[in-house]
Amino acid sequence: MSTVLSRPALASAAAPAGARGFFSPWRYLVDFLSFEGIVVAYLYSNTFQSILPKPPIDSTVVFFLLSIVVALVIVLREGVYLPGLLLAVSFVPFLAWFALSWTWSPSKIYAPKSIMLMSTVNLWNLLAAGMIIAHSRARMLRFFKLVTVPSVIVALIGLYIYFKYGSFKFAGWDWDSEGRVYNEWGRGVANGAIVILFMCLRSRFLSLRQIVLGGLLLLCAGFVFVSSSRSALLVFVVPVVLFLLVHMAPLGRAGFAISRAQLLLLLLATAAAVSIALLMAAGTRIDSIGRLLKVFQQAENTEIVLGPNRWAYYGAAIRFFLQAPIMGNGIRSFSILFRGYEQEGTHAHNFVLEILTDTGIVGLVLFGLLLYMALRRVSLRGLRHDPLLLCATMFLVGRVVAALLGTELNGQYYLFFAIGLMALRPARAEDAAETDEPAAAPAAAWPTSSGGAR
Repeated sequence: MSTVLSRPALASAAAPAGARGFFSPWRYLVDFLSFEGIVVAYLYSNTFQSILPKPPIDSTVVFFLLSIVVALVIVLREGVYLPGLLLAVSFVPFLAWFALSWTWSPSKIYAPKSIMLMSTVNLWNLLAAGMIIAHSRARMLRFFKLVTVPSVIVALIGLYIYFKYGSFKFAGWDWDSEGRVYNEWGRGVANGAIVILFMCLRSRFLSLRQIVLGGLLLLCAGFVFVSSSRSALLVFVVPVVLFLLVHMAPLGRAGFAISRAQLLLLLLATAAAVSIALLMAAGTRIDSIGRLLKVFQQAENTEIVLGPNRWAYYGAAIRFFLQAPIMGNGIRSFSILFRGYEQEGTHAHNFVLEILTDTGIVGLVLFGLLLYMALRRVSLRGLRHDPLLLCATMFLVGRVVAALLGTELNGQYYLFFAIGLMALRPARAEDAAETDEPAAAPAAAWPTSSGGAR
C-alpha cells in the first residue's frame, strides 16, 4: 500500500550529487537554495545572530515562513507523506494536554509563550522533517551534508574567539540579550560533528575525502571541547558510543565483530583520550570537560548542592512531581514553585523531569507515544543496513542528550526536528542509484565468538 497521497505523474525531488560533488562549493551553493538549505538556515539562524548585525526583521522568522511556503509547494507537487503526517499527528495529544495544563498552572508570564512555541515552531519542525525531508532519501542526504557547513563555520569562528580571549564562554557576550551563546554554538557544532564523523567513517580508508573529513572533524571536536558546553560534549560523544554498540552487538547467532570503521573510531577515540589526558596533566584547561567534572564535584559538596545548580533543580523537580504525580503542576510552574516567582533560566534542566513536573504521568505517557511512533521501525538490523537511518538515529540521540541537560522543552526545536527525521522512507533497491548514498563499510570483521561474523 502506498504511503503517499499524490498524483503518480509528478516526479520526485532531484537527487544531490554524490562523492564527486562533495568538495564542490558550487554544488553546496545550489543545495542551499533547496528546501533543505532553507531549513538549515532556519535552524542555525539563532546561532549566527549573536555575531551578525541585527536585521529589522528576525531572520529566524523569515526562514521559518519561507520554509512553510516552499513546503506547501512541495506537498502540492508530490503529495502528502503519510508516515510523516502520522508522526506529527501523534504529537497532538501531548500538545493538547500541554496547553490544557495552563488552566492549573501558576505561571502567567512564560506559559503562553511556551504554548505558542510548541504549537507553532516545534509542531512545524516535526512536519517539515517528517513530511518533507524524510519523504525523500535524497533530501535527507542533502540535509545532513548541509548541516556540516554552518557547523564548520561556527567552529572556526568559535576557535578564533577562544584563542583571542582565552575563553569562549566569557568572551564578552551580553547574556541578557544573547543568552548562553556557548551552549547554542557548542550544540550546533556538535550536530555537524556527528554527521562529519559518520561520513568520515564510511569513506574509503585514507582517501582524500576521509582525510579532509578527518580534518573538519578535528576542527569541530576541538571547538566542542573548548566551548565550555557540557551538553555539547555529550551530544557529540554519546552518538559515537551508539555507533560502536550498533555494529558490535551480536545479531542472531553471529558473535561480536569489529569492522574497519569501528577499528578506526576506536583508534581515534583512544588517541583523543590520551591527548586530553596529557594536556590536562600538563595544566591545560579544557573548559567543557572541566565544567562536566564540576557537576560531579557539586554532588559531593553539601553547600553547593543547596544552591541553584543542577542537583538542586533535579531534587526539586522530583519533589514537585510527587506533589501532583498524575496531572502535574501545570506548564512552566517550576520557577514559581522553586523561587516563588517566575524567572527565566530556572527550570528542571531535564526534559523528562520537566514533563513530569508540569504535566505529570499523563504528559509523560503522551510524549512517550510520540517517541514510540518515531522509533517503532528502528531495529538493530535496520541500523546496520541503512546508513541514513543510523545517521538520523545518532542525530536524534544527540538531541535527546541535549534535552536531558538543557533548556525547557519548548526551546528544544532541534529535538522535534530530529524526531521528525525518524519517519525516513525505507530504502529501496533503486535508492542507491537515485541518491548516490555511500556504500556499506568494508565487511572485513573478526569474530570474537564461536558464532563468527557472516
